[in-house]
Amino acid sequence: MLAVANPKAYVAIGAVFAGASSTVDGLGISAKLLVLAAMIVAIHVLWLLAGTIFARLLRDPLASRIINLVFAATLVLTTALAGLP
Repeated sequence: MLAVANPKAYVAIGAVFAGASSTVDGLGISAKLLVLAAMIVAIHVLWLLAGTIFARLLRDPLASRIINLVFAATLVLTTALAGLP
């Protein structure tokens, strides 16, 4: 099932498409909607595959610990960088 509970992402992607001009006169809106729908499905499939691979890694205690430390370091680093003037 696709993530229908993520309307903010659909609005953001739709806003980008609404601001873009299409050179196709007769099929402008329908072509944009078709590309938008294809992008939504493709992004969800990629997230599904990434989640499946990631879940396998997290079942191993050592890999899970390493991933946890990498995420923690990334969080500290990005927080520090956000605090720089």
